[in-house]
Amino acid sequence: MKIRIYIIILFSICIASDEPQLQNYIEPGSLDRLSDGMTGGLILLQLDVKNDSLHRVIDSKFPELELSTGIGSYHRIIAPHFLSDIYEIYPHEHLKVINENYSAPPGDRLYWYEFKSGSQASGTWTDDDAIEYTCACLDGASDCVKMGYDESWYNPFDYYGQAWWDFDPPYHESITEIRVHVRGGQCDILPTTSESYMGMRNDSGSWSNDHQLSINYTDNIFIVDETWSNGLLSPAVGSEDNYVVESVKLVFFYSCPEPNSQTDFIAESGEDCSTIELSWQIEDPQDIDTQNLYRDGELIASIDSSMQHFTDFDAGTGSSYEYCVEAINACGISDLLCVNGESAPIPTEATNVIASDNQFPNEVFIDWDPSENVDNYKIYRDGTWLGYVAGNVTSYTDIIPSEGIVYEYCVEAINSCGASYHVCDSGSSLSQELGDVNDDGFLNVLDVVVLANIVLGNLEPGNTFAYDMNTDGTTNILDIIILVEIIVGS
Repeated sequence: MKIRIYIIILFSICIASDEPQLQNYIEPGSLDRLSDGMTGGLILLQLDVKNDSLHRVIDSKFPELELSTGIGSYHRIIAPHFLSDIYEIYPHEHLKVINENYSAPPGDRLYWYEFKSGSQASGTWTDDDAIEYTCACLDGASDCVKMGYDESWYNPFDYYGQAWWDFDPPYHESITEIRVHVRGGQCDILPTTSESYMGMRNDSGSWSNDHQLSINYTDNIFIVDETWSNGLLSPAVGSEDNYVVESVKLVFFYSCPEPNSQTDFIAESGEDCSTIELSWQIEDPQDIDTQNLYRDGELIASIDSSMQHFTDFDAGTGSSYEYCVEAINACGISDLLCVNGESAPIPTEATNVIASDNQFPNEVFIDWDPSENVDNYKIYRDGTWLGYVAGNVTSYTDIIPSEGIVYEYCVEAINSCGASYHVCDSGSSLSQELGDVNDDGFLNVLDVVVLANIVLGNLEPGNTFAYDMNTDGTTNILDIIILVEIIVGS
């Protein structure tokens, strides 16, 4: 009889309203209010607050734990000296030390997070259609999923459903911590304890129900083990009490150091005409996936992690560049390491090229200022190569050009890398006739008089070509006699 009365009472309550009782969001407490400002040597504790009695016991003794969201599982980070006091007042079967040497992630530690709404579940499971995409009793929420199904909001005979959300964190070398935030609330007011749990799925698709979710509409924040589900982190929620998930956020603290920069970057300069040899040192090639090499900011090569030498075959002759190298791995890119390098140049042009004009009989004298980086000089007359001289010589004599004809003489500086532009000047040999001492275009007695005065020392000699009649290199009476004979004979 009593059982029948209880059932009638329950059904009377359940059919009283088909509308859910809306819940307002409650701010969750802090994870580390009892850490005493410590960053290491802490204790990570899980408190399973199964009923109102347990909640009153722990909350009255340690209000600093901020167990503000009622019945459910709480993670709290505490200083070690608080643990014995908590053990004295709280049943050990509802208390779990997750990490007895906990260190909080420092503020500058890498972290990644992703937020997904409840309706973005990667998968759901139920035997009895116990999944609905509704925010039901959560005031102001949107894009939710509800686990558990009934015809009336207060029907105690609920059904079971579960959902999970897949997260793909970034590449990492080590994991410091994983936190899961489940925002939601339980819509049923009966039973008064929570029958909604959260855990991490594994590769087989199963999951352990480690964390009891609060009945109230709040954020349930848990520091979870590193459990992977086919390469993903997949928090799952299961409930038979119409638990509504508004959102799931996963925060992933990890380390992923970028590779160190290369060292001792050297670029050979001026060693070759069209290539530049580059070399550097790598501290640990295993920390590198690949390397990028830049020339004046442009990528010219991606090379493997072990290479410490590169030849730039496209440098070109006489070119100067800034070369930079960087190391890359899955975590990032090192700082650029840069150095300047240059290929060997062609010679500079000869300057101040001067060819003699009508100064010497049957020859033209060419001289110039020295070039840089020169091995030899080539000399041309009217485009025809006459000959060459060594790089330390800066003059050339063109012998027996036609008298009185003006030629273009050009000088080209050369080395093993190439040749400079031609630098030119016009020049000519002496056109004065032998014996025309006064250079008036005629051979007559006036030339004899002038030559006689030169022999007597009364006049300074001029162009020896004109009066050295016997070409013996001296001017004397013999030259006068020969000149007289030429004039008389003509």
